[in-house]
Amino acid sequence: MHLMKWALLGLMSLAVPTPLARYRSWHELTKVPRLVPYVASTACMAPSTPITNPHEDRWIRVYANQVALEAMQAQSDFPPGSVVAKEKLLRADGEPEGLAFMIKHGKGSFIKSGGWEFRFYPSDGAPLADERCGACHRAGGGRDYVFAKLEAGH
Repeated sequence: MHLMKWALLGLMSLAVPTPLARYRSWHELTKVPRLVPYVASTACMAPSTPITNPHEDRWIRVYANQVALEAMQAQSDFPPGSVVAKEKLLRADGEPEGLAFMIKHGKGSFIKSGGWEFRFYPSDGAPLADERCGACHRAGGGRDYVFAKLEAGH
C-alpha cells in the first residue's frame, strides 16, 4: 500500500496509508472536538507516549467513511469496508498528536476483535497495531465495538 507523509496537518513524521489519509473528507461525527477525560484517553494511546500531567484532559474528533456512516444511520452492524477515524488532540483547537483508525474486515479476519483492525499513527513514532484496543472496545463500545454515535442533525 502506498504511504504518504501527512504534512497537511503538520505531522511531518506521521506516515498514513493514502486511503486513510483522506479521512477528513469523510463525515465528521463530532461537530466540535469532544472532551475525553485524561484517564480514558491514556487507555487509547501509544505505549511509549509519556504521561505529562495526569490531570490534563484530551480532545478528539471522530470521522466515519460512507460505509460506516450508513451502518450508523441504519443502526446496524458495521459491514466490511467500514472505517472510523479518531484524531487525538492535546487542545480543542490544536493539531492531532496522533490518528487512530478502526477498519472492519470480513469474516475470518481479526477474530479476537469482531473483524475490526485497530491502527494508531502517533505524531512522533512508528505506526502500530494493538490488540489491546479491541479488548477495550469489546468491553465498552456501544455497538459492534464502536463508541462513536451520530450526534443530532446527522
